[in-house]
Amino acid sequence: MGGSPLAPAPRQAHHAWSLAGTAGALLFQWLLLAVVARVGGTVAAGRFALALALTGPVMLLAGLGLRHAQMADAAVGDRLPVYIALRGLAVAAALGVIGLGAAFGPYDRASAAAVLLVGLAKAGESAGEVTYGYLQRRGRFDRVATSQFARGVFGLAGLLIGLQLGGLTSGLAGLALGWISAVLLVDLPNLRRESRSHAFTEGASAEAVRELLRSTLPLGLVALLWSTAINLPRYILEGLHGPSALGRFAAAASLIVPAGALANALGQSGARVLALRSGDAARAAARERWRWAMATGAGIAAAVVVGGVVAGPWVLHAAFGAAFVMSREELLPYLVAGGAGAAATLFDYLLLAAGRFRSQLMLGAMVWMTTATAAALLVPGKGIAGAASALALSAVVHLALAALAAWQLGGGRPR
Repeated sequence: MGGSPLAPAPRQAHHAWSLAGTAGALLFQWLLLAVVARVGGTVAAGRFALALALTGPVMLLAGLGLRHAQMADAAVGDRLPVYIALRGLAVAAALGVIGLGAAFGPYDRASAAAVLLVGLAKAGESAGEVTYGYLQRRGRFDRVATSQFARGVFGLAGLLIGLQLGGLTSGLAGLALGWISAVLLVDLPNLRRESRSHAFTEGASAEAVRELLRSTLPLGLVALLWSTAINLPRYILEGLHGPSALGRFAAAASLIVPAGALANALGQSGARVLALRSGDAARAAARERWRWAMATGAGIAAAVVVGGVVAGPWVLHAAFGAAFVMSREELLPYLVAGGAGAAATLFDYLLLAAGRFRSQLMLGAMVWMTTATAAALLVPGKGIAGAASALALSAVVHLALAALAAWQLGGGRPR
């Protein structure tokens, strides 16, 4: 089942494919929100943003960080059926939780439908993640990029067709159908081709699944903490100020998505070297990668702030419409959050590649508490501006803690 040896492509090729795939996925993700905003206005954009904010943490918990675990697992080829089985069970459970939340949560019918349909779409997206983890471990970033483009094209096409047929609800149904189609038509064939196996669930015993669950549950909890920390200001903002305010906030926050996507792409490929080293070689690699993360993060942060100050208001007007425009001063907290968050992501990937899953859990808890406190204090009185400030403070704290934890990897100190 292991297939051919790890691809010998140079690190630059990994970076290039990872950046290409992430850029494509980012473009389509941004277009989804822009299309919804253009067709439905601030309220529809707010409902879409709320659905993403509610379903994202649930699906990330269900993901259990399996993609990162695969990157650090030298026996990933032999254990692939176990990863697939655990992913399927977790996604099914997550869909049940999302369905209950949509049915019994404090939402109107349109918002509840949006939550349920986005949850279904994210279930399809999550199913493809187990393929990505396996392919990345094997250095096949080209196949990952192909899949990301396919998912973006299918999802956007489904959304556009649905919006024309019947508004936001139909559009989100089309999005779900598009993402599920990408899994069936691209991800599964890629996995079959690379793993040389048609028996994806053969050998996935209940004990093996339980053992993998025990080892990866901390990663799932970390993902839940990170995602809810990012979304806490959105929950409070929508609850106190309504979906229209959340729609404007989500549009402004979308300006910093490229920074996070770039950091994810570089982190996935740049930290891979740590997963392939041990002992003194790992510590030397950690020191070199820490310096790389610091320099790269500083460059991304500077580009975010300068680019946002220069072009942010114009981009909001051009992409979303006049109702979404903010001044440069209003956008500054978002830009700080984007720059600091992107830099922190690079250090997070160093910790994940080194297998430091439990330290990530503690780090996530500290950032979550910072965000919750800031959001509770700032959002009720300051609305959108308070939510942006809470986001910025959270990102700065995250950067400081993640950089310190990653620095310790190169010193050989106990974690």
